[in-house]
Amino acid sequence: MSANALLRASNALLSAAMETPNLSALRRVVEIFGSQSALASALQISKVAVGQWFLDTDNLSHRHVPPRQCVRIERLTGGVVGRRELRPHDWQQWWPEMDGAQAIADAQIQPQAPASQALAATENVAVEVAHG
Repeated sequence: MSANALLRASNALLSAAMETPNLSALRRVVEIFGSQSALASALQISKVAVGQWFLDTDNLSHRHVPPRQCVRIERLTGGVVGRRELRPHDWQQWWPEMDGAQAIADAQIQPQAPASQALAATENVAVEVAHG
């Protein structure tokens, strides 16, 4: 085995061993969207910004997904990948209201009803109360 091949194999093993839970979650997000470019498009940010969230094997570092983008990713994936997975090291700092029960509920994100449906539901409750 050549020195370059040995170095590549060593770097691949090191990268796999150093992969953090948030990088695993981020890889799942990219699988869902099909590519880093598609994820960047969905988030309306640059491909470079998304690329910086991944491991840089030269520096053995990466940037974490910003909290705002974690919430957006969670919503875009319908809760398949949650913000706790994307920031497992500090999610409590950003979302202290998310205890165990709340995290489960948040992972089951439902699309919001249009305002007209919400208004109709409110009017129905008001009618029921008035006639009840």
